[in-house]
Amino acid sequence: MAQLNLNKGKPALVRTETVKISDSVMAQRIQQFSLTLTGRLMNPAVQRMESLVANLPKIWKLEERVEGADLGRDTFQFNFETEEDLQGVLRNGPYHFDNWMLSMVRWEPIISDTYPSAINFWAKVSGIPMHFWEVATLQAIGKKIGILRDVDEEIGSLFVTINGFNPLIFHLLVPFNTGDEVVASLEYEKLLGYCSHCFRLTHDVKVCPELSKSEGGSWSGGHR
Repeated sequence: MAQLNLNKGKPALVRTETVKISDSVMAQRIQQFSLTLTGRLMNPAVQRMESLVANLPKIWKLEERVEGADLGRDTFQFNFETEEDLQGVLRNGPYHFDNWMLSMVRWEPIISDTYPSAINFWAKVSGIPMHFWEVATLQAIGKKIGILRDVDEEIGSLFVTINGFNPLIFHLLVPFNTGDEVVASLEYEKLLGYCSHCFRLTHDVKVCPELSKSEGGSWSGGHR
């Protein structure tokens, strides 16, 4: 009599072992990449990685002091010789290439398919009446559009870190305790390339996934 197979039709169990990375190895890697910037093409369909790696050091005027590499999956890195050069590049951001934005941050030991995605912008606020113009109002607006880093009350600008995969926010309804409401507008410095339908930095409106979902979808430029 044939033996009954109780596991018939069930997937075989696979034993998974855990490998622990020593703290000393991690510390060495952190030291190794202490002068490294890592980045991402926000619209890889049109941005050319090979050209970016070759030309960004020229744009920075650091040809002999920076080494770049394509990391795959639309990401790249640049290794610097000095902290001064690295900080100088970060201060002059954000950057774009082939008319579309780049995410570029200081390297961190983060494992994620969406890392990096942060982009730092100065965003100028307009539309707030003078009698409501105060730091608290600007701070509230900044925290709605990203991670607020700094406020320049004199010119009404916010230094914020946004997630490059999220839609940009160009207009915000701002209510006040008086019952008044105003629409604040935001203008992002050095912004280049975004979808005028969904406001994402990852594609042009002509190939917007939201529009392609509906048959015969039409579009018009401008901010909604």
